[in-house]
Amino acid sequence: MASLDEKWKAVDKFESVVVDRERDVVRVTKELYDLHSNREQLRGITSSCDYRLTIPFAPHLFGSGKTTFARTYLELVQRFGETFLSTFASDPSRRTFLENLKKASLLFVDLRELKPIDPIEFSRNLKWAVYYLLIKAACLQSGLPQPDPDECFKELKLRSDALVQKIRSILNIPSDQYLLVAFDEVGVFDTKATLFELEKNDKGVVRPYNDFFGIISQLCEEPDLFFIVVGKSKGLSIKNDVAFGLSRVILHFIPLSPLDASSIVEFLEKSLLKTPTQEPVCNVLCSSSFSVNELADSLLECTGGVPGLLTRAVNMLLNYIIARNQPFISKEECLTCMNDYDFRRICAEPFVDRILNLDEDRRSVFDILLMMALYRIPFKVDDI
Repeated sequence: MASLDEKWKAVDKFESVVVDRERDVVRVTKELYDLHSNREQLRGITSSCDYRLTIPFAPHLFGSGKTTFARTYLELVQRFGETFLSTFASDPSRRTFLENLKKASLLFVDLRELKPIDPIEFSRNLKWAVYYLLIKAACLQSGLPQPDPDECFKELKLRSDALVQKIRSILNIPSDQYLLVAFDEVGVFDTKATLFELEKNDKGVVRPYNDFFGIISQLCEEPDLFFIVVGKSKGLSIKNDVAFGLSRVILHFIPLSPLDASSIVEFLEKSLLKTPTQEPVCNVLCSSSFSVNELADSLLECTGGVPGLLTRAVNMLLNYIIARNQPFISKEECLTCMNDYDFRRICAEPFVDRILNLDEDRRSVFDILLMMALYRIPFKVDDI
């Protein structure tokens, strides 16, 4: 009999596709257009001052698809350009904006790499740390060596226009091409704030997210530059107007809802095996007596439609089916596998690890049980 490790594996077997994000793409595109059409207000060129900068932001729990959405947003814009975005683009100025957005370049920045950086007299300056991280990310994305911090500082001198010009040069994109910067893992400021000298309010309290979004708001004055920010943080659970009043930034929350049954069907039909044949996932898992709709219902029941859990569960089912060389013949057989305690435990392992690594002030019994319920994580009375 196969051991547990042999029976249930989470090895990647397929290339997943992004589904059911049409509404999210439309909402984000509208926010980016608002920045584009009101940028002169931010720069103080016009007398009007009724626009308040809005940043698309996804603060969801792990597994919700935040990073995937940030990485693939521009691809989704191209996919939905003539369908779900057609109403948005009915106005000529919006149509022009959308066509330019389709040709935009993406710079993906992982904020976990943020740290104090030379020169020493500016090593605790958050603005300089963010600027250097942007340059570093651009070099990494372009296959170039990591730049010297001192040389970068001498060249940029904390000027936003010089920074953007430098990034465009590294990425080899023209000055009038749209550039979308996607910041991931913004929650690092829950723990990294002490590394930097931050602004204090009248009560002597620092709010690192005010400082960070204040830096972004200044960069938004630069032409053809846009931002998306994602990452879970307890510090961002407070109200928008309280958290970001100092930087005059409103965060527009991207829903990123869990997938429903019909979206899971689309996911299974469009996701392909990592093999030369690139067979659809549903063809491998389903038989003539077990439909893709039944498989989708089973996965929804066991994962709640959370993209991270869904992808991991499908990989485990694929490893199991490929090893035994026979698809599922019924919904009952499939559910029996997914309801197996060890299947559910292994499927939920990455999420359990994230829960156990929460800061002490977030590790209440209620919070843990709530997350375990959300992610369908099984447990026994004597479990840790």
